[in-house]
Amino acid sequence: MIDENLAMIAKQRKQIYLRQAIADYHLELFGDYLAERNKYKELLGFDAIRFYLCVKHNYTPMQVQQMSSSELRFLLNEEMRYWTPPKELAWSV
Repeated sequence: MIDENLAMIAKQRKQIYLRQAIADYHLELFGDYLAERNKYKELLGFDAIRFYLCVKHNYTPMQVQQMSSSELRFLLNEEMRYWTPPKELAWSV
């Protein structure tokens, strides 16, 4: 039988990973929004985000490729402030 403390820790970890996955999914949806807003023809999701950051802030493709999703979210914080994912695509726990 699993120790209650271990079970509680596992449950907390699960919530952390689920929240991270949801945040990454919504970030990718924001990339789709950026692609549509900026009329990118071939880019969606994280590719659109990376291209947007290269154009707007003069990051190199290598720099944005090395950024974690939390770093990308930080850089896009102001742009994402009033954005919400479409209700039919939003995901929550």
